Order: sequence, then C-alpha cells, then structure tokens
Amino acid sequence: MEKRHYKATFILNLRETKRTVDALTTWLKELITTVGGTVEKVDDIGVRDFVRVTHKNNPNGHYISFFFTASGDVNTALQAKLRLETEVKRCFVEALEQKTAKA
Repeated sequence: MEKRHYKATFILNLRETKRTVDALTTWLKELITTVGGTVEKVDDIGVRDFVRVTHKNNPNGHYISFFFTASGDVNTALQAKLRLETEVKRCFVEALEQKTAKA
C-alpha cells in the first residue's frame, strides 16, 4: 500500500493536564506510531489565541504540528484514540500533496 504524507496539528489543553509539553509531544509521537505512521518532523508552534473564543476563561491553546507518513485512514484512527482525552482539544489531519518529478 502506498504511503502518503500528512500533517496533524494538535491543540493542547494544558489546564487539564499535569504533564509537560515535552511529555505530551512524546506521547503524541507514540500515538501516531501506533496507528501506523512514521513521524518525520515536529513543529512546536506554541501558545496561540483562538480566533473565536468559546469560553472566556480559556482564550488560547498550545499548538503542535507533526509531519508524518502513513498508509490507510489515519484521521479516523487518531480521532478514535483521542476521543476521550481531555488534554487534546482538537486534532486536524490534512493530507499533503506529493510532488511528482517532471520528465
């Protein structure tokens, strides 16, 4: 099966956890590996304000992006594993286009 390139961006809720950002990053790397992905790069974006604040006491979140390769439906598997986790507010998975060489 062909491997595709993906980018997964996680918004962490640091108010609901006792773990550090580094520990959460390691945990998310392992989670991506368990669903069949191979992490190539991690980009810690940091704390960003939300464009639309849903709760005035929680106006921001810590963003981390993972670039990885995987085959199959990674989005569904990640969403299923993160469904009950309070430390992750959101998970966005997008497929990246593969560049083809011109002959």
